Amino acid sequence: MPLTDNKNYPSSFCLININKIDPSSFQPRKYFDENNLRQDLSAIESIKATIEIIDMEMGKDPEYLTVGKTPLERVHKLLLKLDHSETK
Repeated sequence: MPLTDNKNYPSSFCLININKIDPSSFQPRKYFDENNLRQDLSAIESIKATIEIIDMEMGKDPEYLTVGKTPLERVHKLLLKLDHSETK
């Protein structure tokens, strides 16, 4: 049974033979450059470290901790607030 929003099968699915699936010719990456992957990982780790530092410093303000559930959510909302204040 196919994926459908049919009232009788609101979240139904079926298993299909993987050999029936043709790869997309629009697949963006067919080759993965090891150096680019390492650079991406390094950038992600750097961003995560920056978020942790900002969250630790801002966490000294009890009001800041109520802004979001995770450090990423809190820092994201803080940056949006700063961005909005600069554009006014």
